[in-house]
Amino acid sequence: MPPSDRLGASYTDTTTIVAYSVYEDSVLTSGMTYGVIGSIYDKDFGKTTASLFTQIRMTSNAPTFGTNPVVDSVVLVLPYSGLFGDSAALQTFKVYELSESLIADKKYYSNNPPLGQGALLAEKTFLPRVKDSVFIDSITKIIPQLRIKFNEQFGEKIKNASANDLADNDKFVEFFKGIVITDSSESNPESGSMVSFNLLSTISFLKMYYHNTEDTLVYNFAITTESIRFNRYEHDYSVASTDFKQQLNGDTTQGRQKLFIQAFGGTKVKLQFPYLKKWAADKKIAINNAQLILTKSDLTAPYRNPAMLALRAILTDTTQSSLVDENEGTIYFGGVYNGSSGYSFRISRYIQQILNSSSVEKDKGLYLSVAGASYVGNRLILNGTSPSLNWNNRMKIEITYTIIK
Repeated sequence: MPPSDRLGASYTDTTTIVAYSVYEDSVLTSGMTYGVIGSIYDKDFGKTTASLFTQIRMTSNAPTFGTNPVVDSVVLVLPYSGLFGDSAALQTFKVYELSESLIADKKYYSNNPPLGQGALLAEKTFLPRVKDSVFIDSITKIIPQLRIKFNEQFGEKIKNASANDLADNDKFVEFFKGIVITDSSESNPESGSMVSFNLLSTISFLKMYYHNTEDTLVYNFAITTESIRFNRYEHDYSVASTDFKQQLNGDTTQGRQKLFIQAFGGTKVKLQFPYLKKWAADKKIAINNAQLILTKSDLTAPYRNPAMLALRAILTDTTQSSLVDENEGTIYFGGVYNGSSGYSFRISRYIQQILNSSSVEKDKGLYLSVAGASYVGNRLILNGTSPSLNWNNRMKIEITYTIIK
């Protein structure tokens, strides 16, 4: 190809980015496979507490428990899924009966007001062993799980239930509205943990052991796909770091140094590129490649980097949409943690859309957040946008482009 036929490509990494942390309104947590319970006190992000609300359902209609049934014990079995935070921190869980019904057609969010609590059914202090198998009767080895023994309240309620109360699950969830599991652990700065459980596992049960005049038996109640369930997350930012609080309180210049992203309906980062159209105002530009480069700030153990971040276009104050680049798949679009270098997103087509748009108002910016924030407990501190930061560390957009004549 003769040199005269080649398209000349140019490069820039000095595009102005305005970025700052903002509150996440909430995240949808209805119907999650994974339930999260626990409490963390983080010196940067403050204290976060997670509670689980769920219905318990019968595994058969109209169960009968024989003549003169006596409930021997009731055990809640929850298989571990993972842990975020300090694995050496003791946890204290309390299980209460719900006094308020869960609503079938309602969407529950992370900031849902707490529901009414009835009788205390159980309390357990333990060290989460999310990778250690459990032995039952010192013989049977089963997958890692938490086992919480209930007091006599639940067993007595079931034993005294009428045939109508146990006729089917519609009747049963009116009779026994469900449970809430809360955390009452004492967390010091840099301590505590969030524990996640697979609620829909085949061994996720509320097991009731009983005997009657004829035999010794067990009946399983379960959390199923039909169970209404959600997580509630509470954030106490009064004990967070000063620069974090200043940024959330409106000092957007703080984002030039550090940016704070937190899952569980915590915080996200708003990004804007105010001078892009001005940069291309007097020329026609074809974007060959545009990558948003994000580098993490120092991360203090025991917190893990999010496996993946999400990037969404802002449509209005309450609505967002995927970027056109995301349609090409994760390998092209990015967002996956790639080791010490951090994260990157390819947003070439999005940038081209901004340049081609005749309306300045069309581009309202982007939101950057933790992917899977409804059930993944990660948090992240990113380096900001200030040119005073080392070039390799600051947030930037690397653009390769061609000027079309």
